[in-house]
Amino acid sequence: MRTAAHGKAQELYNFAQQQGAPLSEFVLLVSKEEAWELLDYLVTDPGSGYAGNESLLADIQKAREQDDPYWILENFQLSGLDIRARAAVLH
Repeated sequence: MRTAAHGKAQELYNFAQQQGAPLSEFVLLVSKEEAWELLDYLVTDPGSGYAGNESLLADIQKAREQDDPYWILENFQLSGLDIRARAAVLH
């Protein structure tokens, strides 16, 4: 299974590589919906390495109660990119 965040990470990774820039200069911004999708992927897909991880499942439950997936994702990277919240842009 491939999530929207995976697609974004690959595009940003490719861009950084084309520009010759280090990945540390970039962060992957994900919406709350994308963050939940990514967490669901991590605990269900055997390819993630975290499928069925009880500690992660407990953290996700706590995050759902708080409606905040980002504190978990700050401990993960996709394609070498840190993951952060995509803030709403107000005009």
